[in-house]
Amino acid sequence: QNKVDAIKTYNLIIEKYPKNPITAHAYELLGDLSIKDGDLDAAYKSYQKATKLNPNYVNKAKVKQNILNIDFNRNAPMLLNEIEKRYKSIENMKWSYSNLKLYDNIILKLKPFTIKSFDFETKVKAYDLIIKCFIQQAEYNKADETIINLLKIIKKNNQSNKDYIIKLVMNYAKEYKINKNYKKAFSIYLNILENNPKFKLNEQVLINIAECSKNLKKYNVAINYYEEFIETFPDSRLVELAYIDLVKCYYVVGDYDKSIKKFKLYNNFINNTSLGGKSE
Repeated sequence: QNKVDAIKTYNLIIEKYPKNPITAHAYELLGDLSIKDGDLDAAYKSYQKATKLNPNYVNKAKVKQNILNIDFNRNAPMLLNEIEKRYKSIENMKWSYSNLKLYDNIILKLKPFTIKSFDFETKVKAYDLIIKCFIQQAEYNKADETIINLLKIIKKNNQSNKDYIIKLVMNYAKEYKINKNYKKAFSIYLNILENNPKFKLNEQVLINIAECSKNLKKYNVAINYYEEFIETFPDSRLVELAYIDLVKCYYVVGDYDKSIKKFKLYNNFINNTSLGGKSE
């Protein structure tokens, strides 16, 4: 059933069997649909009716938790703004070990948002602040774990602003790459590519995976990604860069014939185009 038909079915059950304890399930399902539509008031009313109609309802604990989550979400934007202000005030403090510990309380306050938030952007903002806190504390492994969790949530979500949020994650990889932490950058870029194959900026993702592999001296891995990049994005402004690095990688692994062949292709390419670029 699609959503419209489902709502009709649930309302029909409620209309025909208003006092039947089983009807509590219809109210619960209506509440779930209202949550997805962002109508917290309608969801609240449906859940309340479910618990009142059948005090012994099998899903009573879940419904009550949903009611608590609705109360949490009503105040979530205001609470999150306050937490963000506190984060910025700590960020602007003079560096000291004791000040770094202040981020622990920020992380503690943010974690409920990652579990209870119905709004996708609110949840992402909470993850973003948690990651920033871990990075400020130099807890890079915890930051990486949180980034991976965020990517999993992005994969499951079909929001129209999904690409914007993946770009947010790319910024973490970019920072790692700038600081020459190629292993962590590689891990994030690869996760983005594998979990979001239709991401419109995969051109940047793919070239960065290749570059990180090259810098990690995993030349055969780099070769595979450079070859894939050139094949997938033949008109990219970064193809020239890919050819140059591909020539070097083949040379380093001792495949001189392919290195020469790629150099010839590179010459043909630059003679036929004035494009040139730099990965971001």
